[in-house]
Order: sequence, then C-alpha cells, then structure tokens
Amino acid sequence: MPAKIVHLIGQMVRGGAERQLLHLAEGLHRRGWPQAVVSFRLGGAWRDRWEKVGVPVYEVPQCAFSPWRLWQLSRILRRERPKVI
Repeated sequence: MPAKIVHLIGQMVRGGAERQLLHLAEGLHRRGWPQAVVSFRLGGAWRDRWEKVGVPVYEVPQCAFSPWRLWQLSRILRRERPKVI
C-alpha cells in the first residue's frame, strides 16, 4: 500500500496552483494513493471537485487566535497519519 499523502494549500480558488494540485491528486487517487487535503481558507470553487475525486478535505480557517490554527492542523495530521506532507 502506498504511503498516505496530505496536501497543504492556502485556498481553493480557481487558480493555477490549485488546479495543478487537483490534477496531481486525481492521478495519484487513480493509482491507489491515499490522500487528504488541508486548505487554510474556508470554501472555494474546487472543494466539490476534491470530494468527487474521493479525497477528504479539511479546512483550517483564519482566526484571531493563531495558535488555534496550528493546533487544528496538528489534530488533522495526527488523525490522518501521513508519511508525506
């Protein structure tokens, strides 16, 4: 079984980096690589497409208390147990 991958992306708007990451994830998914993605903004145009591919999407939104974001990210990573980030 291939190693689990967690992708980190700033947002899920319809931009070039987001599109390339989605294409990469689709190809890896077809080859059996388990994955998840963490976005640091809520929502976005690509969220539904990620879910159609079968890749779980986690969101760690901005807040006034920035250590909270780090705590949220660490919880996700402990849950997903990736080998590659």
